[in-house]
Amino acid sequence: MKNAIRGAGFVLALVLAISYAYHVVSWKDTAADYLSSIQQMYHTDSDLMDVVFLGSSHTFCAISPATLWEDYGMSAFSMSVSGQDRSSTYYQLKEVLKTQSPKIVITDLYGLLFDRNAVIGNVYRNMLSMKWSKNSIDLVNAYVDEDERLDYYLRWPIVHTRYRELGMYDFYQYPVSVYGRGESLTWSSASSYELSDAISSKEVGELSEANAKWLDDMRELSEEEGFTLIFYIAPFAVNDEEQKILNAAKEYADKNNIDVYDFNLLADEIGLDPFADMCDSHHANGYGAIKITKYFGKVLSEKYDLADHRGDEAYHLWDDDLRFFKHRYAKAEIQNTINVYDYIRYSMDVDDMIIVLSLDGEFENIIPELVLLGLSEEEMQTGGKWLFKDGSWVKLMDNIPGESRTFELSKFDAVKVQCTPNAPDMSVLYGRKSVVGTANGLNILVYDSFTDELIGSRCVDN
Repeated sequence: MKNAIRGAGFVLALVLAISYAYHVVSWKDTAADYLSSIQQMYHTDSDLMDVVFLGSSHTFCAISPATLWEDYGMSAFSMSVSGQDRSSTYYQLKEVLKTQSPKIVITDLYGLLFDRNAVIGNVYRNMLSMKWSKNSIDLVNAYVDEDERLDYYLRWPIVHTRYRELGMYDFYQYPVSVYGRGESLTWSSASSYELSDAISSKEVGELSEANAKWLDDMRELSEEEGFTLIFYIAPFAVNDEEQKILNAAKEYADKNNIDVYDFNLLADEIGLDPFADMCDSHHANGYGAIKITKYFGKVLSEKYDLADHRGDEAYHLWDDDLRFFKHRYAKAEIQNTINVYDYIRYSMDVDDMIIVLSLDGEFENIIPELVLLGLSEEEMQTGGKWLFKDGSWVKLMDNIPGESRTFELSKFDAVKVQCTPNAPDMSVLYGRKSVVGTANGLNILVYDSFTDELIGSRCVDN
């Protein structure tokens, strides 16, 4: 009997160990850097999503659920995955429908333009991120060659080598992958992008058998589940052959009374600037996403009876997502601010920003500007280190040789300030790295304690 108990205990311990090991090395992102729309979907309680967007990176770069929430209280979610192919779109939507009952499903048509992902990482993002289920198995069967399917069913043969790249969020749940709503917005602009002449072409191509089946499957699923299906095309540099396929899909949609919104054609109407509102030739940036999403918000509010859920605690993830969106927007604006004092001022106006200032060496010319920001002129006469948090400035220490102080920025990050006359470039350390830019003047560090990230550092010479 004792041997049986020991044996059962050993088996249980082994199962738990393997389960934990798999949790650590498992695939955890759908848009890179641990950001996962699928994890976000699984962390959402049932029957909260009224609008679901589907698509590849074209979608998670072009749609801002936070904008729909802020403007209308719409509970939108972007079930988008990098390189989301036709099969992944269909089965990931079916996975969403296990717990959600959206009224509107808006699907990008870019998936019609490729059969296979060129990047193996995107294959993994689509095949390995869902929980094991009939949907995940059906997706593998639909996409993966038969001789490779066992590895995708088991997953371990693919992910076990990830131990070489493990990071903090393999052991700790990345917070954004809980409250995020599927978007992954960037804020850089690319001046190389130009809208293609192909978008004005009316020539209609032929739908491949696979494309025609996918369109039928999506339409039939909408009829079975009772949601309104809408197609859209996120802005990108389309070529002639691609435009013919998209025109064929538009013709299909017209015959089946499905609305299509082509943001290449709508660019002028929404004020989309190809140079300012795109981060590259295939993806909108955050500024473009706001314009695209505001257009959708107007259409959806006028054509459909969608509830305003703002103020309902059940939808708190949308509140958190809006807060995150505002912080990422503020980060872009702060980093693009040229004047150093405006850089500080803008940071002071954003909730949860922590600012560290260090006056070192000679700095008398800087004092008048800092007085305008609320620092005490008297305290600044001998220099020192200051902290801005929760709306007020606190002096951390004077410049006394050998003195130092460490301040926790978050559970992961800390800053150390110190007076080191023989090593003036070490007066402010973020982690173990110096962020000092001048030995005579003002050194600045800005940290976002909500997103747990360094926004940047600047300096002003005396």
